[in-house]
Amino acid sequence: MDVHALLEKLPAGSVELFALMSRVEFALKENGWGRAGRDDAVEVHWDSYANEGLGRGFFSHVRRTKICPTLLARPPSLQVLRGAVSIGRIRRPPKAYRT
Repeated sequence: MDVHALLEKLPAGSVELFALMSRVEFALKENGWGRAGRDDAVEVHWDSYANEGLGRGFFSHVRRTKICPTLLARPPSLQVLRGAVSIGRIRRPPKAYRT
């Protein structure tokens, strides 16, 4: 199957979301929120960015205004490797800003 056929099967906005998230990840890495991952590949240190970069005020605002209830109720699962296989581990909804 060619790439165009695969892209047509994706929900509307999927390609745009992928492009946006790629730009966000690049910007975070370029601005000091990266860390060495597997085989020293740079990855975003999301926990540090959430806790130190965004901080307590951001999390409180998100909760108070209820602007992303799905993200708070069902956060993305954490991808982990078991051997060469990527599996997802379920994350619990955040209860509070972590210090």
